[in-house]
This record gives sequence, C-alpha cells and structure tokens, in this order.
Amino acid sequence: MWVGVFFPFSLYLQFGMGQSAIGAALVLIPLSVGVMLGSGVSAPLAEKAGNRILISGALLAAVGTVGSAIAISSSEAELSFPRLLPGLLVLGLGAGFIIAPVTNVILSGVPSRSAGAASGALSTATQLGGGIGVAVFGAIFFSLVSIQAVPSVDAVAPTMDRDLAQIGTSEASAEQIVQSFSSRIEKEMKNPAGAALQPLQASSGDVSRQRLHWVLNNAVAHAMAIDFSRSIERVLWVAFGGFVLLCLLGFMLPGKPRDF
Repeated sequence: MWVGVFFPFSLYLQFGMGQSAIGAALVLIPLSVGVMLGSGVSAPLAEKAGNRILISGALLAAVGTVGSAIAISSSEAELSFPRLLPGLLVLGLGAGFIIAPVTNVILSGVPSRSAGAASGALSTATQLGGGIGVAVFGAIFFSLVSIQAVPSVDAVAPTMDRDLAQIGTSEASAEQIVQSFSSRIEKEMKNPAGAALQPLQASSGDVSRQRLHWVLNNAVAHAMAIDFSRSIERVLWVAFGGFVLLCLLGFMLPGKPRDF
C-alpha cells in the first residue's frame, strides 16, 4: 500500500510544490531510512513476535500517514520538510516492519511441501498488489485534483486582487483579469494532463506586461500548491484507513513463523 501512496506523493512534491526530481527524492529520504531501519529491526523480532510484528508495522504506518497528513494540512501551500520528516520516518518504519518478515509469517501456515509454490504465489501477489495500489491511489489523487480545482482557484483570488492593486491595476481591469484567470486555470486543473501548467499570458493597459505576468504566474503556482496539498492530504487519509484494515487482517495470520 505504501508503494501506491509513494506515486501521488512524488507528484505532489514535483507539480504541487515545484520541487525538481532530485529535490523530491531528497524530501523522501526519511521514508527510505525508515524502511531500512524497520527492516533491520523487524527481521529478528519476527521469529518471536510472528503476526504481531506485521500488526505493529501496520499501526506504525497508520500513525505515519496521519502525521504526514497533519503536517501537510498545517502548512498547506508551503513545503515544510521539518514537519514532514517525523511522519515520513514513522511511515517508513511501519513499511519496514511489514516488508522484511511478511514472507515467513505468511508461509508459516503453508505445508512444507507447498512452500515453493506458495512463495511464488506470494511474490506474484506482491507485485500485482503494488501495481494495483499505484493505479488506485493515482486515480484517487487525480480525481481529487480535479475536484479541488475550483476551491483552490477561489482561495487565491483575494491574494491576486491584492497583488494587482499593488502594481497599479484599476478595479475594472483587475476584475476582468481575475475572471479570465479563474476560468482558464479551473479548466486546466480539472484535466489531469494539465498538472504542468504553462504561464498564463495576458495583457492590460494599466500595468506593464512583465509585472502582470509575475502576478499571474504567482497565482498559478499558489493555486497548484493548494490543490495538490489538499488532494494528497485526502489520499493519505485513505491510506490510513487501508493500514488500519491491514492491521485488523493481520490477526488472521498465523501467530509465529515456522522454520523451513
């Protein structure tokens, strides 16, 4: 499931927050570190803890998604790495607690003679589940981006009015510019292919083209940041529900792994 969340989170960082591919990768380092630490710690513990290690991992992942969602909600249009770090680290720890011991715990309920076939089936299911997770969470994310388009544009309208006034735009011209901006951006943001918006071109007799373009491009970036932030926040809450369900399903697994 965490693989499915990883995809829209990367899009949020790059298209919503304006990070480069390298910048987005650096932000996600705590997640990778958490997976590494969780895998190292959970492997030896799984011999004694059995399915409890998977339940613990699901709980940690759930806590991590909630922490990340709260961090994004509290800083909405801005990227705050210090706020994101704890949530991503805990999410990674939870994923590590699941990834490393899952094979032994699940196969502990399979007869030894069927272990090979069961292991292959588990590997196939893991790959298939990852692909489905990316598709499902990606679809949810882009649907939310479309739904949040109008509220996001409405949210930046007051700031845009203020910026236009500061550069000397008349009230009538400012109203016309804001209306043109809103209709164009709402149309683009409702289309998933419009994730990478181009600067809005416009002109006005009251202000220089350069200053007007600065206001418009700043409004585009702000609207994108709000839209993608609200969308990924809701995706994380969906993931939280998934991890809680995974935790409950963990009780159905065998108590302790068996040596093969």
